[in-house]
Amino acid sequence: MSSWALRTFTTRKKDPMATIWNSQVRPVLDYCSPLWSPCPTDFKNIDLLEGVQKAFTRRIEGMEGLNYAQRLKELKMNSVQRRQERYKILYIYKIKEQLVPNISDTHGLQFSQRGRHGCKCVVPSYPLYQNKAVTARNSSFALTASSLWNTLPRSIRNISGLSVDSFKRKLDKQLKKCPDEPRCSAIGLYIDMHGRSSNSITHVAKNPQVKRNMEDGEDDVGGLPMWPSFIC
Repeated sequence: MSSWALRTFTTRKKDPMATIWNSQVRPVLDYCSPLWSPCPTDFKNIDLLEGVQKAFTRRIEGMEGLNYAQRLKELKMNSVQRRQERYKILYIYKIKEQLVPNISDTHGLQFSQRGRHGCKCVVPSYPLYQNKAVTARNSSFALTASSLWNTLPRSIRNISGLSVDSFKRKLDKQLKKCPDEPRCSAIGLYIDMHGRSSNSITHVAKNPQVKRNMEDGEDDVGGLPMWPSFIC
């Protein structure tokens, strides 16, 4: 996907490459990602999408000898998966605040507010008759976004009445506590329930240390956004 941009522009310096990525490649990669993007266990497609950014960052001057996760940290970028999961969380907030229409009149998202559990998104259930239906459902916005929302600390899920920009700032401060280490970076610190390396927020946030960090001081979620201009 990025090959044509690399063929067209000869520079490999950091700032021009950032402009090329943000204006020519990333919009295509992220287009309509809240509607569909790989579910947390669809490792084949996750790695394919991540591979576009992985290959692009490898061509930037000064990134020699760094693995993918190290390059992202050096460039102040986020993985494709983390960025797309963040988009889904933001869209869930917009639905909850009635800033955008719900996804369906008959199977729309519903929210429950139950005491100490806070505001949770009810994970929808649909009748399934074949494996293809299961696969499609597992990658749907309703299922993946609901799971992501319910993974967040209660203080974030209970936010209401704030502008989207204000919610972004509070969300980003919490996500900063959730390490972003792509599967294909060969680090593999975080795993899913089957012991496979995963970088999804739904899996990383279940790590005991990460969970404590995200819940620590959760009543104070102010602060500046973590997403620098290079990726916004």
